[in-house]
Amino acid sequence: MRFNHPHRGEPFCGCFVYKKPFIKYNIYVKQKSLRIIAGRDRGRKIIYEESEGLRPTPDRVRENLFNILQSDIPNAAVLDLFAGTGAFAFEALSRGADNAVIADKSGDCIKNIKRNIDALKTPSIKYRILHSDYSYTIKMLFGQKFDIIYIDPPYNADYYDDCIEKLLGGGLVSDGGFIVAEMPFDKEVNLPQNAVVTDTRAYGSVKLMFIELTAEKFPSAEGWQPTG
Repeated sequence: MRFNHPHRGEPFCGCFVYKKPFIKYNIYVKQKSLRIIAGRDRGRKIIYEESEGLRPTPDRVRENLFNILQSDIPNAAVLDLFAGTGAFAFEALSRGADNAVIADKSGDCIKNIKRNIDALKTPSIKYRILHSDYSYTIKMLFGQKFDIIYIDPPYNADYYDDCIEKLLGGGLVSDGGFIVAEMPFDKEVNLPQNAVVTDTRAYGSVKLMFIELTAEKFPSAEGWQPTG
């Protein structure tokens, strides 16, 4: 089954067939929920099971982020790279994003995301789910373009610098596109010379950093090959 990329009118990477699994929630694991704030699925719940390392973005931060992005979301191609609950992608799709790639290395998170995809009846042409870490995900998506890339790595992992460099070097940021990085308030990142922070917003112990390419972009994705 081959998708046409709804944002660019080009084939959506690779072949992907997703069959709905018959999976029951584990009644012995504590379940929590988030609500979609606005759009087609406004008020619908995203149900997830608690698991080690899962740290959903606080509601206040998520609401403020989408207030900032409200004019950028419609018709956007979105990448939710450390998806966790998938809340960023679900909210973006609800508000009119054209498509979303939802990636996480945790099998538990992927199961939760698939359950919610089914519950929300999200059209299959609108999403792609990848069970892989950020480095392998970037390799798989090499050369594809995204208007908004959201990264929220584990706070205790030092992934930011490497992840941002690979995203920019892999040509994943579209012309006019940008990266949003959620991180601890006191976190500092070392950006490549051709990247610039265009905005930073702080919400208590959390901050959001908006990153774009400068006029001097990477030499070209044509001569760059993913490594590591």
